[in-house]
Amino acid sequence: MAFLKLFDVVTYLDGGVDSGFNHVKPQDFKPRLMRFSGKKYDVRISECPLESKSLNKGDVFLLDLGTQLIRWDGPLSSHQERGKAQAIINNIKSDRMGRASAIIIDGDEDHDVFWTKLGGKAEIQGPVPIPERKNTPKVLFRISDASGRMQVDPVETTRSSLDTDDVFGLDAGKALFIWVGNGANKSEKRYAMTRATEYLKQNSKPLHTPITVVKEGSECAAFNKALPA
Repeated sequence: MAFLKLFDVVTYLDGGVDSGFNHVKPQDFKPRLMRFSGKKYDVRISECPLESKSLNKGDVFLLDLGTQLIRWDGPLSSHQERGKAQAIINNIKSDRMGRASAIIIDGDEDHDVFWTKLGGKAEIQGPVPIPERKNTPKVLFRISDASGRMQVDPVETTRSSLDTDDVFGLDAGKALFIWVGNGANKSEKRYAMTRATEYLKQNSKPLHTPITVVKEGSECAAFNKALPA
């Protein structure tokens, strides 16, 4: 609710592909295969080569054909992976105004379109371990138009750097926080989400990195842990 109160329009970027939620012309769409891997609250989404050997028994995969979405559930995939994949499917269908249909298949179940697009059936490999995330230094940046134009400047990554009159972005590694000062103006608030997604792209971070908006005085526990007082 705090997020909705801050912004007029809200778009959640859950997918791991730049154009995953853009409007698509069927004749221009390039098929893609997405992998959903992870456990509990850390399900990652990545794009894979469009071939059957990309599949493994431990994950969920989504073949996005523009107007047709085919979800393939590995026999050892988790409930969380299946739930995340379905959430992405629902978002894509909504964004494409109902023009995309969806189907779920399991294991080596026959589906001509799915297997043809992946170059034919192949022996499915076992579960593939997920690479550990590397710890990276936290980054804090200020978003302000106090100078007369919108500027984004890095600041010292300490709680004392926060200013009630501005908006700040905090890259905490696995998550990105947008801290909104009580005195921040509407332009700064609106630009913050644009800047957050630009930041992920410019720093080669996964586009499904969670972005959380927190208000001054109502900071969540995760934010307080990432930037202690």
